[in-house]
Amino acid sequence: MAQLEAGSLNVYGYAMSGQADGSPNVTAENLLSLLRSAIEHQVDKEKIDGISYPGLWTVEFYEGDHNTAPRLLLSAGLTENLVELSREGIEGSIYLEDAALYQLIRTMCDYHTSPNIDQDAYARYRDVVDDEFDAYFADADISTRWELTDFYLLHEYAPLGVEVYYAGRAYSSDPPEDILLHLAGGSYVDSQLRLHPVPGGLPVLLVMDGQAKGFCDYDQLPLRPNLKEPPESREAFLEAAGLA
Repeated sequence: MAQLEAGSLNVYGYAMSGQADGSPNVTAENLLSLLRSAIEHQVDKEKIDGISYPGLWTVEFYEGDHNTAPRLLLSAGLTENLVELSREGIEGSIYLEDAALYQLIRTMCDYHTSPNIDQDAYARYRDVVDDEFDAYFADADISTRWELTDFYLLHEYAPLGVEVYYAGRAYSSDPPEDILLHLAGGSYVDSQLRLHPVPGGLPVLLVMDGQAKGFCDYDQLPLRPNLKEPPESREAFLEAAGLA
């Protein structure tokens, strides 16, 4: 690891089942600094009694161009302070016991620790939002609760009285580990074991003339950049959004 330089590293952060969007909490500089220190604290694999939920959080990085360079992975699970280091094309892994490196990886998805909520807008559409989020785990065999992480105006189109609100939420369970059984479809968990679902795209609430019309995926909206002009009628707009 002494040969690695921060300027040569390309770093990507993601959690189990997806969210490979480049964690803002992990940079080449802080990763390399902690890795150089942690490499001195290798743990004999024979002494490890497994890792609880291995690969729950993973940092992927490359020495150079990610299209050609070998991929390196740093992974962590629920076993405190234990990190697995592996390299593409080489069998086996190195296990490192280091609290600082473990925390860097475990907290890589903590984007929503500070809620971004337009309280006035949420108050207007609270019943629709709460019903939608209550129903997400309604049929699951676990006890869950949710909290709003984001609610704000994303787009508006005055000719049709359209407003589009982004609505983000995080689910937790009792016991906390139960929520991990429902990781799928791009969902991820933060360091507090709160599940952030991302079902097929950004969850957005479509409002027309001040009335909530329902939730749809952002990709369904005929308002995205680089598309042709939005439909001319309200009915056509709702149909395009899948809410007719």
